[in-house]
Amino acid sequence: MSNPDFWFRIRGARLLRVLIVYAGASWAVIEATEFFVSQFAMPDWFVPAALLLLLIGLVVVISTALVQAGPAPDPIRSRPGLATPAEEGARRLFTWRNAIMGGVFAFAIWGIAAAGWLLTGGQRGTDSSADSGRPDSAVKKLVVLPFENLSGEQDEYFAAGITDAITARLAVLSGVGVISRQSAVQYGQSEKTAQQIGSELNVDYILEGTVQRERPNDPTSRVRVIPQLIRITDDTHVWAATYDEDMAEVFRVQSEIAERVAQALDVTLLEPERRTLEARPSENLEAYDYYLRGNEYFNRGELGYLERAPLTAVEMYERALELDPSFALAWAALARAHMRVYQNGFDPEAGRVEQARDAAERALELEPDLPKAHLALGEYYVEGRNLERATEEFERARRANPNDSELLMSYADVLARRNENERSLAILEKAAELDPRSVTMATVYGSALGQAGRHAEAESFFDRAIELAPDQIVPYGWKITYYLDTLGDLDGARRVVRDGSARMGTAAFAANLMSWSYTFFRVLPDELGESLDQLSIESFGHDTVSHYFYYLANGWRYGGGDKPETSRAYYDSARVILEDWLALSPDYTYSMRSLAWTYAGLGRSSESVAMAQRALDLIPLSRDAVLGVENALMLVQVHSQLGQLDEAFPLLTRLAAQAPHIMPRFQVDPVWDPIRADSRFQALMPE
Repeated sequence: MSNPDFWFRIRGARLLRVLIVYAGASWAVIEATEFFVSQFAMPDWFVPAALLLLLIGLVVVISTALVQAGPAPDPIRSRPGLATPAEEGARRLFTWRNAIMGGVFAFAIWGIAAAGWLLTGGQRGTDSSADSGRPDSAVKKLVVLPFENLSGEQDEYFAAGITDAITARLAVLSGVGVISRQSAVQYGQSEKTAQQIGSELNVDYILEGTVQRERPNDPTSRVRVIPQLIRITDDTHVWAATYDEDMAEVFRVQSEIAERVAQALDVTLLEPERRTLEARPSENLEAYDYYLRGNEYFNRGELGYLERAPLTAVEMYERALELDPSFALAWAALARAHMRVYQNGFDPEAGRVEQARDAAERALELEPDLPKAHLALGEYYVEGRNLERATEEFERARRANPNDSELLMSYADVLARRNENERSLAILEKAAELDPRSVTMATVYGSALGQAGRHAEAESFFDRAIELAPDQIVPYGWKITYYLDTLGDLDGARRVVRDGSARMGTAAFAANLMSWSYTFFRVLPDELGESLDQLSIESFGHDTVSHYFYYLANGWRYGGGDKPETSRAYYDSARVILEDWLALSPDYTYSMRSLAWTYAGLGRSSESVAMAQRALDLIPLSRDAVLGVENALMLVQVHSQLGQLDEAFPLLTRLAAQAPHIMPRFQVDPVWDPIRADSRFQALMPE
């Protein structure tokens, strides 16, 4: 340590200056690394990797300095004012440029690694664990149960809104798998234990709590929120707190609860996630109150509790935006509500869709990265048949919110329509994990598994859906469709009809099933025919639009018998409804397909073919692997019903090659009898 030659070499090499410059450059590198990691959601290990490379660079700098400094000068031979050769070498080697070479070299290596990670698609995987760079085992699974409302029935919407807001904030965390509200809401006031809930939802933690406003139904009242986090394995209360605040602090309370949960779960927050947690959606408390009311009606509509709920949701969101036009989250919600109004047939005019687009774009003007706004815009592009743009919007939303099961289901649907079935199935698998008690999710996933040939798994998901909702038609309809369209199993479909009729009642089941699709009647006439005699037109819904199901079922029923005039009368009643519907929404291909079938029943051959061709031209096979197939099938069906087999088979041959999964349905539906009797048909069936 006292070797004067060593210290002289340090001084001669100007190492102190080198170290100062290198330290400054290293600090800049680390800051830049942290910026890229936070902005592009790169894996957390990029920062320590950069630090390690900089340390290696430091060793290189010091070693080079000591080696290149040369031998210590001879103090006897040195003359004042004259530089020794070693000093001249040091000056040449350790300029400002050379001082930072080690740092530049290390940062270049890190940059190559980062660029390679981005170019190989590393921005995001297909699930939240890939998004965060964490293995599946490192992702903690959590459910936020509905917070109990202690303020009276009039404040139920507020407690539900607080629960949803906390869920939404937690859902953006890439290190946490958050169960969807659709599954969580089923455990409101449940008597089940934490272990039972944890087992059913496959979660590690439960967040529950209470909400109470000092003055119910008052958006300016003080509010008390008491959350508690429970670990499933040992039923331990990991964390609890009491927040008694002015309503103006409600967003801070939501943010703090989410952050404290993340800390308890030992989850590191990325910078974009932290910014999302700290966001204040609106500074106007009355506007926020109307927004929560709108959410309550929107969710009712999603769950089927109230048919016209989306219209009321639109009204609530519009009131919120009158009070706070800069409320981006309300604009996004309004866009989605407009789409539900249009899709449910309450307002089929195209102007409603444009209102949805305008609201979504306004939300993105205010908050360009808002996940709900990208989801809303994606839904608009789906309706406009721009699947590429819809995919882009859904992907942007998924990156920011990897735990939104509804978003994942919409994303999977678009991918399936683009014929990217493997990616679609992988995303659906993730969505099913996040929403394990959703009937819709179980049936959609079951259908996708069936088309992939995973029939045992498909059966289990259909059975699970029926177990979850034995008194709803949805799971039965999906399972019957699976047996008929995917397996060509008529006996299996009949068993489902018998099971559903026993649980729901024969008449109610038949009416609901034929309202699902009038085609079920022609495939299952023995099971549904007697029920049809007992049903009135009102059995098919209060909305006259839905009555065409009743007319088409009866049109088919009497068309093959000795009452052709009765058949024509029913088909003509359906025609009037469908033509009016199509006039309001001229690009709605579902109406075109139904109208094409109606024209065929009326014997209006040229109009039938033209209408089916119009639907196929609007959405062809090459553009949409789901709707395009259905449009092509309708054209084949019309040709078959009209006896135009030479026109039917070229298109059917193309269908068999591009979508072989649809061929089993030809075995069971009597509408295909003329085609099945043709010798050309068997050559098209898969082995």
